[in-house]
Amino acid sequence: GIVVEVPDNDKESCYFQVGDRVAARFAEFPRDALAEYALVRQDVCDKVSEEALSSEDAAALAGASPATTLANRLQPGERVLVYGAGGGVGSHVCQLARTTQQVEYIVGIGKDTDRLIQSPILCHEALDYTKDDPWSVAEWQDKPFDVVVDLVGGAWERLVQQAERGEKMVVK
Repeated sequence: GIVVEVPDNDKESCYFQVGDRVAARFAEFPRDALAEYALVRQDVCDKVSEEALSSEDAAALAGASPATTLANRLQPGERVLVYGAGGGVGSHVCQLARTTQQVEYIVGIGKDTDRLIQSPILCHEALDYTKDDPWSVAEWQDKPFDVVVDLVGGAWERLVQQAERGEKMVVK
């Protein structure tokens, strides 16, 4: 991304300046990953030279670490629902879940469902969150997910209900 603002009280000591090209890895924040802007701590962000990396490559590197951490928590044979599957971290989680963790079934929640079921993401199914409610799909109610990865922060109420039924959840 591009730095659009630096706190007034930190302009002199801040490593970043307005206009700097950066990549950030989000360990805990920001939430609302579908937002156009993000408030980012300096310690999870670094400058990216246009000569060194494309924006796409910088985003891939920044997203690979949290995606690997999340995917490593999945077990073979699990049924996994990924909110934010179309984003940088979410798409990596889906790919790793299929290829290295060999989950039984993975559903991606995002806007571009065709992209989520095609290579390289390869979800078994995809759902457009602007058109459908993943919690109302009869098949998924009858055979619920073992793990829900929520990269958007928009499924808390349903996740709590799932946890109360003894099902696992992984939340970034």
